[in-house]
Amino acid sequence: MPLQAGTRFGAYEVINLIGSGGMGEVWLATEVRLGRKVALKLLPSDLTRDPTRVLRFEQEARAASALNHPNVCTIYALAETSDGQHYIAMEYVEGETLRRRLTTSRLSVREALDIGIQVAAALTVAHTAGIIHRDIKPENVMLRPDGVVKVLDFGLAKLAPVLPEGADTTQMGVNTDAGTVVGTAAYMSPEQARGQQVDARTDIWSLGVMLYEMVAGRSPFAGPSGSDVFAGILQNEPAPVARFEPTAPAEVQRILTKTLRKDRVQRYQTVQDLLLDLQALRADFQSHARSGSGPTLLNATEQEASAIKGSTLGGWSKRGRFAGAATLIVAAGALGSWWWFAGPSPQAAVNSSSVRRNLTRLTFDGGLQTDATWSPDGRSIAYTSDRAGNEDVWVQSMAGGDPVRLTRSPSRDAEPSWSPDDRNIVFRSEREGGGLFIVPARGGAERQLTSSGVYPEWTPDGSEILFRTGGVRGGGLFVSLHVVPADGGEPREILRDFLHGGGWSWIGSHPDGRISALGIHGQSGAGFYTVTRDGRNVTRSAFAPGLPLPLQDGSASGQGTRVVRFVWNRTGTALYVEALVNEVHNVWRVRVEPKTLRWQAAEQLTGGAGADKGAALSRDGTRLVFTTERKSSRLWVFPFDAAAGRITGEGTPLTPEDDTIGGSDLSPDGTKAAYIVRHSGSKSVDLWAVDVSSGERELLAQNVITACWSPDGKAIAYTLIRHEPGEWVAAGRALSGTERLLGRWRRDSAFLVSDWTRDGTAILGSYFHPIASAAPLALWSSSTQSSKPDRILLADPPASLWQGRFSPNGRWVTFGVGRPGAQGVELMVASAAGAPPAEWTRIAPDHVFPDKPRWAPDGRTLYFLSRHPGLFFNLWGVRFDPEGGRPVGAPFMITRFESPGNMIDPDIAEIESGISAQRAMLTLATVTGNIWMLDNVDK
Repeated sequence: MPLQAGTRFGAYEVINLIGSGGMGEVWLATEVRLGRKVALKLLPSDLTRDPTRVLRFEQEARAASALNHPNVCTIYALAETSDGQHYIAMEYVEGETLRRRLTTSRLSVREALDIGIQVAAALTVAHTAGIIHRDIKPENVMLRPDGVVKVLDFGLAKLAPVLPEGADTTQMGVNTDAGTVVGTAAYMSPEQARGQQVDARTDIWSLGVMLYEMVAGRSPFAGPSGSDVFAGILQNEPAPVARFEPTAPAEVQRILTKTLRKDRVQRYQTVQDLLLDLQALRADFQSHARSGSGPTLLNATEQEASAIKGSTLGGWSKRGRFAGAATLIVAAGALGSWWWFAGPSPQAAVNSSSVRRNLTRLTFDGGLQTDATWSPDGRSIAYTSDRAGNEDVWVQSMAGGDPVRLTRSPSRDAEPSWSPDDRNIVFRSEREGGGLFIVPARGGAERQLTSSGVYPEWTPDGSEILFRTGGVRGGGLFVSLHVVPADGGEPREILRDFLHGGGWSWIGSHPDGRISALGIHGQSGAGFYTVTRDGRNVTRSAFAPGLPLPLQDGSASGQGTRVVRFVWNRTGTALYVEALVNEVHNVWRVRVEPKTLRWQAAEQLTGGAGADKGAALSRDGTRLVFTTERKSSRLWVFPFDAAAGRITGEGTPLTPEDDTIGGSDLSPDGTKAAYIVRHSGSKSVDLWAVDVSSGERELLAQNVITACWSPDGKAIAYTLIRHEPGEWVAAGRALSGTERLLGRWRRDSAFLVSDWTRDGTAILGSYFHPIASAAPLALWSSSTQSSKPDRILLADPPASLWQGRFSPNGRWVTFGVGRPGAQGVELMVASAAGAPPAEWTRIAPDHVFPDKPRWAPDGRTLYFLSRHPGLFFNLWGVRFDPEGGRPVGAPFMITRFESPGNMIDPDIAEIESGISAQRAMLTLATVTGNIWMLDNVDK
């Protein structure tokens, strides 16, 4: 049956051809009922004419479909159409083949070890099930962007054609990648090359050849023809790998020699033995990478492979950001379009510690595993995982084995906390409007505890549960703390007078029952506070000179460092904090003087390109678990009917995968997008314009904070930092012209542009300055240079206003409002001529975190991002009367992004949305991560 895009093929709808080869065609398709992408492999009829051979293949393919392992590409179905077309439906794996990686870059020994370990793990489970792969080679190994390795084509080797004697056997394989890809005889074992019966040891040989190629950068048995390759396999010994990779340790050579013994009796007898040796070698790498200067970590995937020395950091200086504006932005929840600039790296004073710490990966799934919490005895962890397609709470034993699923609600269940008596786990659920629930730690009925709250935490004695309000993943601050009896009852707010009026990155329990809070106190400024439950005694921690702390004396400092979360050890002598240092998110240990709570010294515990988050300390204080997250975000445009409020087709990415997207704006006609990006591996923050249809890009400016298009789409206004003079400026430029300065001020003020007046004569923005205690919306002339706005348009001290946008008819302006101590933010509409707060109209009052309002071109719908009613942000709309200036009817939901694997970027402080008559622009993100354990963290 001929296929083409859109063809219905059994339970599948074909999308496009992604490859072809000797084993048939591979098509990308959608399984209509489940809505998931699959790869359909259509087998050529000449391979399936022999009924005996087909039967044998079907038996093995069915056995392979039963394999359930994170490193095995899953076979979903094996079927035959009515016209006799045999096909296999299998997991569609995004990424690149190992072959492609090897042809474009050289792998490090560490990377080769990690790939080899994951392939060996897949073969171990297959061999245990009695399945031999027979075709291990780089073409059959996929490398996903999140570091997970997938082995393809289990069960397919028995369909390999029997070639006539004398035929060229160098082209013998299965197509699995986009394009036509073939295998090579160089991976055949000697017994396979001789045509002898093979067993599991043939896979060990093939893996050895692949390991050699990854380390040495060349095949061990290369030759100009198939006969030369076979001669090398049967007669020659490969050259020592150190000849091509001098850094390879001797143990690598020993392992390779044993895998490539021509006599299979002398080879590794099981792939599990090979796996153990590879794991031991990786552990040895971890040990030898540590120098006398301190602990070093070796993470297993490419993005986690950097070694970090334990260090006490000092020599910090002011970040050079203005203090007043930074404080105002943080107090407002950092919900404006804000970009954190990192200065030079802090200087590191060498730590004399020689402690060795072992890093162990605990989960191996491809999605997001996070929010780990320890059982009191340290034998298990509970965590959040989407491994079954929905975020639920799972329990993993430290002794190994498969994790156990505790919750099964179709809604998101997350943020577990294990009770001190080991009996129960409390967690946050989005079911029934959201709240806290309790489930027995060994499984059982779940019961609702509260109808609100996030990040629950048991008090040390287990009698009560603390929970926070006001926080949201990726944006916003906590503003209040509540407590509820563990056996049920009414929640009550505690420390209201202290916490309200400030903004808190994290609030948690001190081991003696007090409460610690990190953030900004309304009266005392930024810092780390520990408060008695009655609020009467407050201790503000002092910091030892040289600590790289972000919040000191009410200002932002520390050269690009920001502490965002913490957990105490049981003795009150150490804090384990998550900190952003030059935009890298890692875990640190801070030694604390227990009586004065003075922060004495900081030591970095984790390192790597991923974000290490969700640190949880074992009860005995010796082990730390955390999630290493990887987030990729891209701008996408979707066909959109702005009048109807409806997405009308599939989206298209506008930006590369390796860019980190900040602010963005869609031109009024929807043909161009402006966006702010930090390029991977660079500290440069650039403003680009891109043509939506052609993808052509133009660099407009650097060090830009915010930007917005003019009404005619011919110019852009933006706010940027000029580092050398130590000043901020507002500027504008036509797309074909030069930059024109609009305003200049020192760093104790800022004007963050957000829109233009409809006639283009003035620019609207949020005005931060040290005298005011709030940030009003103001107008700045677009034609004359000035050092301050021409006019304050809207203000409501002490609230901060941001993201102002004029309606198409110019009569109204919509904007966001953040009030100190409020548990959310508000969207408002007011007269564009200016109006007192009493005359403002609130949009979507039931939504706690609506943000980034945008008008439809006809002015009859107002669009915004909101996480109502759950965790994930989505695009919403509400009808609007452009004459009366009022919303009409209830808000309606437009998108349904409800998974970490495909969601609107949760860093709401930095992203935007864009609306034109026929396009919607969103920043979409994929977050993946697995849980790791680090030991000896108390030393």
